[in-house]
Amino acid sequence: PPSPELSSTSTNNFETTPNTTKKAPTVSQLKMALFMEASRVHAGNKPERIFANYWDALEKYIAPPRHSSSAPRSDPSFKFNATLQLFLKTRKMKRLHNKLILALISDSVRDEVSGHRSGEHIPRVWRGRTRHLN
Repeated sequence: PPSPELSSTSTNNFETTPNTTKKAPTVSQLKMALFMEASRVHAGNKPERIFANYWDALEKYIAPPRHSSSAPRSDPSFKFNATLQLFLKTRKMKRLHNKLILALISDSVRDEVSGHRSGEHIPRVWRGRTRHLN
């Protein structure tokens, strides 16, 4: 059965109450929750395409493509902000987007990496500096 966090009818917004400690949602869970909310909010307006445009803009904003020409690159924040305004229609979507960005930042600065995600990609000289999670 699908996890309650990913249900579009769930009232769980990945928040913790003062008396309980929950494991932070993963990037995949947040991405799916945002997709589900987008499907509900943008129903009838090709929500898959709208989400794909959002994800593409997010990817280009975080890691812009390299340009081989010496022509000046346009400011990626202008297109990204326009895409966000079209996509993030509700407070819940904005909250999920913010949590997704925080999860991406958190994942990028972790000194512990998942063994199945890193595999043999870490150079041998660096392996002693990382701790693997399984």
